[in-house]
Amino acid sequence: MHAKQGRSWITGGPLMLIGCLMAHAALAANFETCVQSDADLAAALDTARSVPVTAKIVQHKLTAQNKAYDLNGTVWDLPFTYVGIQARSEILGGYTPNCATRDIAAGNTLFIDTKATPLPGVLPRGDLTIEGITFSAGFLFGLGDASFLKVPSGSTILLRRDAFINGSPGYLEVLWDQATDSDSTIRIVDTLVANNTGLGSFCALYLEADSGAPEFDVINNTVANNSGANSSGACFYDLSANGKFYAYNNIFYGQSGTSSIDLKTNTDQVVLDHNIFGARAGPTPIVTSGNLSADPTLDANYRPIEVPKSNAINSGNNSVPGNLPSSDLDGGPRVVGAIVDRGAYESSVDPKPLQTVKNTNNSGADSLRAAITSASSNGGGTIKFAFTSGSCPWVITLATELIPIIGDTSIEGYTASGATANNIDPGDNASICVIDPGPGHQRVLDGRHRSARRQRALDRRQSLRRQRRRARHATERVRHSRRCRRKRQRDWQR
Repeated sequence: MHAKQGRSWITGGPLMLIGCLMAHAALAANFETCVQSDADLAAALDTARSVPVTAKIVQHKLTAQNKAYDLNGTVWDLPFTYVGIQARSEILGGYTPNCATRDIAAGNTLFIDTKATPLPGVLPRGDLTIEGITFSAGFLFGLGDASFLKVPSGSTILLRRDAFINGSPGYLEVLWDQATDSDSTIRIVDTLVANNTGLGSFCALYLEADSGAPEFDVINNTVANNSGANSSGACFYDLSANGKFYAYNNIFYGQSGTSSIDLKTNTDQVVLDHNIFGARAGPTPIVTSGNLSADPTLDANYRPIEVPKSNAINSGNNSVPGNLPSSDLDGGPRVVGAIVDRGAYESSVDPKPLQTVKNTNNSGADSLRAAITSASSNGGGTIKFAFTSGSCPWVITLATELIPIIGDTSIEGYTASGATANNIDPGDNASICVIDPGPGHQRVLDGRHRSARRQRALDRRQSLRRQRRRARHATERVRHSRRCRRKRQRDWQR
């Protein structure tokens, strides 16, 4: 059938060939639509069954309907049926009215399903991107011609900066069932799966390879505080013996319910690198590195707590499959400082931030107190001075004591304009320009203030230098005495 059609197309002449080429060129660009209502969403998902669609979804509270988008009645929740979505389609959330600008955050572009027994899902036919969407019901992505629809080799299914939260039950399920494929990738990045209940014996994040050899990249996600008797937070299952699972910088923690597990696998073809998890079950992974089995100390919104500092902060691995994204779930930089955090959210903690004091105020922005507080909360840093008014000396009058300095902190008083360090020994010709009287006493900030640990190390080095100087002086005195004796002997012999 296909061969005959091919021959007819070739013998159809130049006009038919040109017409087909023009049709192919027209299909190269996606059909783009701005979704601002349930009706718009239903139309976009229906259109995506036959042509690639880029659906830009406006934040639900910024629409005229001012409510979450309902999948009930769309082709993504037909009774006992899942439909396809064309390759290269994109479902993108977080837009402002008329799709003018974009701001992704968990919960601001919400998909619900009001059906009595919701079972939403979709069958990708190739490359697919779902970004910036929050689902409050369980959702299935089915791939492969054995059970679903054929997926071209080399396809990428990308779920990035999404959230699957507050569902009952709520979950993310990805099933691969295509034996002929060896290089397609399911990639889940910067995604939150949290506070889903009623999972029973299921998993909040369920990834399964029934056949073939797909790659699952699970990078910087947070799967936390889901619940159900005998349930699991994340499950990596391989029934084909050829699937590969790469999990980097994730948080799998807080699964609750009788006999619940935070991370469950049935295969050793798993790379676990710099994750945080609680209870884990399954074969020993082929690679494990930098993992922690501990409470990640997240706040109510599943962000790492900064003070005291969560063990998820500045503790991940920057070298991940496919590279790190440029932003975290809510659009902030994916890396603050030099090392990525673990989980879907990046903190504001820079291991060695630079703080600049610009005024002599007791507190507030650009004050010494604010700089020390920030440095301590970040585990250390460097404080410099660049006053915007006045002249040397600047006197910083404090109403109350400063907080204790925590971590490796350097306060560099000599960075103030006009200040110079001592450069003679013995003696002192330093010019001090920053004075902190403090409550009841005066402190001179001369660039030598250090944390207690560094101060002890500095004291030891200075003590060693003094000992060496005394030893040199003693040696010189001995040498001088010997020279004098030899001179007296020569004079006597004359």
